[in-house]
Parts: sequence; structure tokens; C-alpha cells
Amino acid sequence: MVKKRAIGLTTLGKSISFTKALGSGFLTITAANAEQPKQNSITLSNVHASFKKGKKLVVVDCQHCEFKPESRKAFLKGKVNIKSGDTTCSTNSAVVNFANNSVSSDSGVSGRKAGTKFTANGFFVDDQGKIVLRKAKIKKA
Repeated sequence: MVKKRAIGLTTLGKSISFTKALGSGFLTITAANAEQPKQNSITLSNVHASFKKGKKLVVVDCQHCEFKPESRKAFLKGKVNIKSGDTTCSTNSAVVNFANNSVSSDSGVSGRKAGTKFTANGFFVDDQGKIVLRKAKIKKA
């Protein structure tokens, strides 16, 4: 069972909701299920998160997430979708680092941006909220 005071989670049955002031906006996370199988690990399923980075809203959806409170990192697995501005991408894993408000992946990525399709060897979200691709191949849609 997730302890409310440990990380500020609000439990709603088995689902959870979490909101925290973050820089110039808020971080909001909802999940269908939350479990704490180990002392320093919280497992979430069907996660939806959103936060502002620069002037852009970054939205992240994933099937599974393992949150490690001590390192302030969330490890996203399964189908992971990220949207920022006019860019959407999908990957099998990504990491959210709450200490520096970042999202990144070194896994294969595919997605769309303004009339193009792309594949890449990873991505990160920069300080302005833009999804920056690593070694991308871009094609017109």
C-alpha cells in the first residue's frame, strides 16, 4: 500500500493522483494502480503525467512505471508516449528525473512532427519543452 505522507500521493481506491508545484507550473500524475512492493520503490500502472517545461505542456503516458523516491527518478516501461507541442513520439522505455525536471530515453523512438515521420535512437526534452531526437531519420508524412 502506498503511504500518503511518504511522497504526497492521494489514494483513490487503487488509483492515485499526485500534484506538485514545479518551477513555473505543476506536475500532475494519475495512475490506475499503485503498489509498494519494496521500501524504496513504488510501482504504478496506466500512468498519465503532465508538466510545463519552458512554455510547453509535456504529456507522458505509459503502461508501467517504477518510481524510486530516493533517487527521485521514475523508470517508464511498456508503451511510452510523449507529446510536447506539435511533436509526439513512442518508445519502450524512458526515465523521468524529478531532481532536474527532465525526460529522456536511449531506446528506439518513432513519432510525428508537423507533417513528418521520424525514427531515432533516443530523445530528451530540452529546457524549452522541445523533444530533441538523437540520430534521427526523418521522412515526409
